[in-house]
Amino acid sequence: MLRSGATSYYHADGLGSVTSLSNTAGALAQTYTFDSFGNRTASSGSLTNPFQYTSRELDSETNLYYMRARYFDPATGRFLSEDPIRFSGGLDFYAYALNSPNNFADPTGLKTQVCCRRLRRIVGYLGFNHCYVKITPDGGGPSHTYGLHREDAKNVLYPGGAKPIMDDPTDKGGTCADVPDATPCKEQAFSKGFDKDANCPSCGKNYFFTTTNSNFWVSNTLGGFGMTAPAFPGGDNAPGYGPTSPGISGKDK
Repeated sequence: MLRSGATSYYHADGLGSVTSLSNTAGALAQTYTFDSFGNRTASSGSLTNPFQYTSRELDSETNLYYMRARYFDPATGRFLSEDPIRFSGGLDFYAYALNSPNNFADPTGLKTQVCCRRLRRIVGYLGFNHCYVKITPDGGGPSHTYGLHREDAKNVLYPGGAKPIMDDPTDKGGTCADVPDATPCKEQAFSKGFDKDANCPSCGKNYFFTTTNSNFWVSNTLGGFGMTAPAFPGGDNAPGYGPTSPGISGKDK
């Protein structure tokens, strides 16, 4: 940070919260201590710096953090407005970081999710699901979906076999769960590289409907970008999907 001709350097903890700033000599010029939800419990120094809890901007007049898509109130530990993706993000429209801020961060106030819907045609009636990734862009706006498909929305097979598709019209609905360790950097990398894996184990002739299928592609590709596919009931009925929800006899991992 360059202010009034003086350069200061940021230092952050594992959640990305700014814990201190140092000067060019390496001496600490400003320090911060926060509680779990971002309330400042101690500080030293007199630097003017808005970037504090999870490196988001603090409005000193309202004591609210600007999280790009909405404002967060550290006093209540909740957002002030509803999640713009509404029920797709869960039942609680105002929750911050799954109510577990020591483990997770929610830097945009939005969510990356895995959604699983019934398969089309007769196999869907057997109770099997197809899963896909759903990401809402940083700063709000429409969600985008990413899934592996052997055919287009009109059931025409792709000549080269199964391939990753963005915003396939059939990738909608179902039940969704948050990807707990998603970050804006990981989301951006995923959206740019989801279809660039030359050794994709589910693409083309590698596709097999019960194992290396579209569901396997979701958990495997998320893992390739440092994200963990969540365990939830929708994934339990999706052959090939990585984790299963806890408490289901014979299926715990």
